[in-house]
Amino acid sequence: MEHNKLAYDDAFWEATLGHNYTKKHSKHLLFSLLCYLNVSLFDFLQWTFSSDIASVRTRAGRFLGDHKTAKDEEHRFLPTVIFKLWHEKFGKDVSKNLECMLEPYARRIVLQESNAIIQDKNLQIRTGGLTQDSFEDLVTPGMLIEVYQTHAPFTWGLLQTFAASPNLYRKAKAAKAKRQLVEETEEPDEGFDDGEDLEEDPDVNTVEAVMDSGGGGCAMGVGSLPDGFSRNPVNAVLMSLSMMSFARNRATNALPLLCGLFFKIEGTSSRASQLLSNLGLCVSVKTVERVKEVVSKNCIESARSLMLSGHMQSLTGEERMRAKFTDILLTKEDDEHLWKACISLITEFIIRYTPGSEKWEGRAEMLKKVREEDGDAPVWSFYANEGSKKGIIELLDLIRQRATMEPEEWAGKVRVLLGDWLTSANFRHVRRDRRDDITPMEHLEYGEEVSQLFHFALQATQMIMRTHFGTAIDNPLSLSAHKGLLGRVWDHNTPNYAAAKLLIRHSLIARILHIAIEMMGLPLIRTILGFGRWSELAAWTPMNYKKVEELAEEIWAKWASTTAAEHAKSQNDDWAAHDIYFIRDALFFCAGQHNYARECAEILLRWKFELSDDLQKVLERSWFVNRWGKEGQWIAADLYLEQMNLLVKVSSAFHGNANIY
Repeated sequence: MEHNKLAYDDAFWEATLGHNYTKKHSKHLLFSLLCYLNVSLFDFLQWTFSSDIASVRTRAGRFLGDHKTAKDEEHRFLPTVIFKLWHEKFGKDVSKNLECMLEPYARRIVLQESNAIIQDKNLQIRTGGLTQDSFEDLVTPGMLIEVYQTHAPFTWGLLQTFAASPNLYRKAKAAKAKRQLVEETEEPDEGFDDGEDLEEDPDVNTVEAVMDSGGGGCAMGVGSLPDGFSRNPVNAVLMSLSMMSFARNRATNALPLLCGLFFKIEGTSSRASQLLSNLGLCVSVKTVERVKEVVSKNCIESARSLMLSGHMQSLTGEERMRAKFTDILLTKEDDEHLWKACISLITEFIIRYTPGSEKWEGRAEMLKKVREEDGDAPVWSFYANEGSKKGIIELLDLIRQRATMEPEEWAGKVRVLLGDWLTSANFRHVRRDRRDDITPMEHLEYGEEVSQLFHFALQATQMIMRTHFGTAIDNPLSLSAHKGLLGRVWDHNTPNYAAAKLLIRHSLIARILHIAIEMMGLPLIRTILGFGRWSELAAWTPMNYKKVEELAEEIWAKWASTTAAEHAKSQNDDWAAHDIYFIRDALFFCAGQHNYARECAEILLRWKFELSDDLQKVLERSWFVNRWGKEGQWIAADLYLEQMNLLVKVSSAFHGNANIY
């Protein structure tokens, strides 16, 4: 008998069973043979899965394989069917025994995965060795998901099943959504309530919505959310694994350290932070302050090195006394750029926000087309009031001292002073007042001030709010009415930049869509006050991108120009005039062409008459920072500074003195 073949082949069974044998009772025949030969089922199964005979191994492999073409999900993996039969036929006792027998193996797998996690050096952050670069790597938590999934696939899958499986409410919602696909013209049943779910908004299913709703300031999850979830289950799985690893070994502190930093930045109280630390969710407050101090000191050393290694820049340039009014007027190129920017904005708003536009054929290409047409080291913080002329002088001297430079060395090179408009204006006034001092250090000739872009945008939002806020009683088209309609509760006198910008964009988009409805000849089915339906607009589909652009050009000409506003005013239609003025100003704001974005005459005249080419390049580069060195990820330098201030400022209360690094 050959060792790798069955002892009884087809010819043997053909001779034994004969031609008249039917396969109807083949399973009975097989099992009766096991009984007759007194072969236990265990021996037979063990032999089947351990045999080296090719035909036996092939059959065993099929049984354990993934049957993608199976009739249902259960039959894709056949051992699942057997396990279910054990549970149904022999009751919970047998199933419980199986679980008890499998538990040691599961425990062993979990322990192996846990050991792999706590031994990974990438998850262990030594606070004493942190630098600015390693700190920036730390605040990029996306890599943690891959690390945990690699080390603990079994545990990750178990927790993800727990966190991401839909509850009864979500299953009912999904079933209803499928039914509504064939009834798109019918109104949704607002009275649906087949279950209860504690989520604030079960319909939210995008990562962006989670971010906007406050579900988490740091979207660590990847991919889209399961239907009906307002929080990414991946984040919950990652946090659970991190908490358990941190509880087992405090050296595995990558994510707890990151959480501790952001809790501190967002103003979490010491008591709450201590509670979260006890739960293993974050590190202690003392550790957070120690990290910030270490990173701040590293930033100081980097800034000193940059200062001491700088090259001399010439301050040569012509005086602005030759400047004329025409030097600050908009050019023809400026007008063309502004026109293109505003048309592109209106076109994008129509394509992106028109109800039902997600079903337009070629929408992705339209958005792509409209978009086509359209090295740093933070220094430190000081106790100095740069809002006054005296404070500016004190601040500059403090920076010089911290950089360990003598006055002559400090004044021997150009120092770029970044700040808001008030800081720049105060510096100019100080330099003018001290122009007769004896030394270059005293009359501040080394400084080159440049106002920063984020502060321009901040001032612009406040200017629009002051100009167009109005009152809801007198003007239903005002920002005041729109703010009340949306239920916003912030103070319009001191608006938060993000909140004010969101209201401006929301109101602008609503007005543009409202105008588009009228221009397309559709019935007036909705106003900016929110009454009516979108069903007729949702049924509209543009023929092509050119048609949308033509619509945008018409909106710009009739509803976004000063001439149109003056015409409405001449017809005694104040509401329409104010509406047009707002649309004009909001488009300028969204296009980045508002008043403060030019800081106007001062910057233009300095660039044209006072700065050398090299110095212009230095100041231009000081406006933007590309933190990650990736295309399209430039941000305003002063916005980046605001972010770094939150991360590296060390609490004076932690040291019990007045030092802030």
